[in-house]
Amino acid sequence: MYCIAIDQDSFFNNMSGDEGCTAFAKILDSCSDQLVDIRFSGTRAKAKGSLEVSLALERLGTHGKLVNLQKLDLADNTFGDCFTSLSKSLVQSSKLQTLNVRDCVLKDEGIIELCSTLQQAECPLTFLDVSGNEIEPEGAKKVASLLPSNPTLQTLLIEENEMTSKGVKYLARAIASMPSNSIQSMDISSNECGKVGGTAFVNVASKLTELTCIKMDLNMFPEDVVESLTDAYGDKLPEMEDNDDDDDVDEDYEDDSEDEVDDITGAVAQLSV
Repeated sequence: MYCIAIDQDSFFNNMSGDEGCTAFAKILDSCSDQLVDIRFSGTRAKAKGSLEVSLALERLGTHGKLVNLQKLDLADNTFGDCFTSLSKSLVQSSKLQTLNVRDCVLKDEGIIELCSTLQQAECPLTFLDVSGNEIEPEGAKKVASLLPSNPTLQTLLIEENEMTSKGVKYLARAIASMPSNSIQSMDISSNECGKVGGTAFVNVASKLTELTCIKMDLNMFPEDVVESLTDAYGDKLPEMEDNDDDDDVDEDYEDDSEDEVDDITGAVAQLSV
């Protein structure tokens, strides 16, 4: 079996529940190492069912049956309590190009472990969607550490999280440290980001040479930062109409020392060796 699809066309929002996950897990168990595309998205699977699916993926990974996997879409499920199994499944997935874990309740702990596995597997990612996972600054820092090791990444979607300016600045700092990148599309909308994070992305605009679109609306940028972002990115930045800048969200912002971002810039050093 080369491709499995339980997606928006066939199982989207159909309340298949835990029994549907059990059936899907059995299908996964029957797959060979020729599997290249898995899509199990929009099922609204609960914790019990998501665990069954993640354990089935782990079994596949343990037996070397995900070595040719190129696309994995698990969006809109509940993997928050079973992210370890999900991460373990990808240890040997050195051909993975597309990963979608949008709205999977992973939070910082799950995102950090998942990103560590992706780095270990040296996946050649071109598409990564980690939106809607309650990612805070530490999780954002780990996502940022993936950028130098994935210079072929074209799409990074990380909206609807809680990165704040601190987490957004980690991303900007990683971009600034890269000798080159292929990022074409980014979405960091709705992340409680203020002036500091916005200014950081103004400063890295010249590094994003392949960029065609960057979305940053629904943050907390003051008017002057919105103007600076518009000047820096031009028509690559869709109109930003919804920014709540009534309060200075960065009033208590404290920058990290350089030592605290070694796991980001260190990845660049490893690439150059």
